[in-house]
Amino acid sequence: GGDAFLAMDYVVKSGGLLTWETLPYKTVDEDATQPSPTDVCGMTAAELLQPWHIGAKAAHWQYVTWPFWRESYEDDKGDSTTHMMQEDRMALALIENGPFVATINAKPAAFYSSGVDDPEECDPDDLNHSVLIVGFGEEASDDDDDDGTPTQYWLIKNSWGADWGDDGYYKLVKGRDACGIARLTQTLVVAQDDRAISSPTKDLGNVKVDDTTLTDDDDMKYPW
Repeated sequence: GGDAFLAMDYVVKSGGLLTWETLPYKTVDEDATQPSPTDVCGMTAAELLQPWHIGAKAAHWQYVTWPFWRESYEDDKGDSTTHMMQEDRMALALIENGPFVATINAKPAAFYSSGVDDPEECDPDDLNHSVLIVGFGEEASDDDDDDGTPTQYWLIKNSWGADWGDDGYYKLVKGRDACGIARLTQTLVVAQDDRAISSPTKDLGNVKVDDTTLTDDDDMKYPW
């Protein structure tokens, strides 16, 4: 959920991420009062941001693949209906660098319980919810009309609690930009690491990689 841009920018500017032991994630009902850090762990925000509580620092955030509003997205997405090239790059980034954030249309996810979700109606331009991409795989179909070909999927960790979906996870069909999953993907770069393989740019060191530093030049595309 939330706004990935603001969240990642906050992590960079505030000094880093706290450990789970220091400040565990707490879910609350929509109409409930958001708990303060003091309510959760007995410390104020200023106390929590002392160096000894920081688990990791971020140098900057960056895109994993070209965002949908840039010309290079149109050049690089592959077939206009499958977006396979974008999703292939997402898979490679996941293997090389680990989980990253994608912003999707989560309306069909509200009704998900298990299996691979392949929604017929899910506007890929209505991006309204950020989730964590943690893996990908394939699963056989139980549909009698299916030809037996396994369905490829993205494994997504959501923030709606373990009572939702498949123990808090979501399997969304892979390979056709379902719900806009390939259109806006982001990651944080750990401060000790000056280069991220998933970056669609040259090595920019600790320069923040966003729309002001991205270009559409051919030599500024993916470094792998």
